[in-house]
Amino acid sequence: MVDIVASFEDDLVDEAASVTLYFDLAEGRKADLETAARTAIAFAEMVRHIAVQADFTAEIRIELESGTAGSLGLNAIIRWAKGFASRHPILVSIAATTLLNLQGDVRSWTTGKVLDWLNGTDAPIAARALSVEERKALAAEISKLLVNGIAEKERRQIYYEASKDPVITGIGATGIPGKRPAVIVPSEDFARLAGQPIADEVMSKSRVQTTISTVTLVRPRLKAEVASWRFQHGSMPEFSAEMKDRAFLDAMADDRINLPLKVGTEMEVEIEAEEVFEGGVWVVRKRSVTRVISPSTSPPSSLFK
Repeated sequence: MVDIVASFEDDLVDEAASVTLYFDLAEGRKADLETAARTAIAFAEMVRHIAVQADFTAEIRIELESGTAGSLGLNAIIRWAKGFASRHPILVSIAATTLLNLQGDVRSWTTGKVLDWLNGTDAPIAARALSVEERKALAAEISKLLVNGIAEKERRQIYYEASKDPVITGIGATGIPGKRPAVIVPSEDFARLAGQPIADEVMSKSRVQTTISTVTLVRPRLKAEVASWRFQHGSMPEFSAEMKDRAFLDAMADDRINLPLKVGTEMEVEIEAEEVFEGGVWVVRKRSVTRVISPSTSPPSSLFK
């Protein structure tokens, strides 16, 4: 088998919610290292996507921890820069959504089925610490995310990469590292679950990702023109993004911004990132602010009442 393990750790307490990507391999064979590495990257991107959707202020690191003795294993630790309280349901939600997103037809996961799974053997250990009511609420939330196709591109990418190695005969996911999952998706289903569009996307080597984030203004351009601004998101490195919200620029020219634009101003913005696929990973080439949500703007004045 091959285990790829991601562990969600709370910086405030010594607890973790682990998720394991499990590969069944042909008897006596070993997985191709490059395929395993690309699949691990796709898995990491899926976990990151789900985490950001759960809390867009989350700042995470994905670290290679160690190999798994006796198998080709990749153990990853995902640490939260901003810790949650002990046994926070959001930790279980991210782990469970990640695991269930790798179980075939994800749109079949009704609230009842998710609740049954949360009470089962493959659920994150942290789920056992939640109350019955918390698990019910969590099941409804997770079902909605899965039915709406959360992290669909990343999930398809995992199956696309795994389909390249005939040694990989099945994929499963569990919240218990070292345990064989109860459900294994056979390799015969990989092509269907990957889908042709994901192959086309990888061949094109480019994509556009849109997210909404709360950022801190580092360097504004105080002219009402499309130009590069400088921002910072939490404790992450500073980044540049071209301000393209024409309505916001017009309001700035008319002095209709309801908050001073200066270093340290917090802004909620929609960011469009243009990415290219290089060396097995997606690399950001350009960022643009396509919409400023806050600070808000006042309506233009009018001569007619």
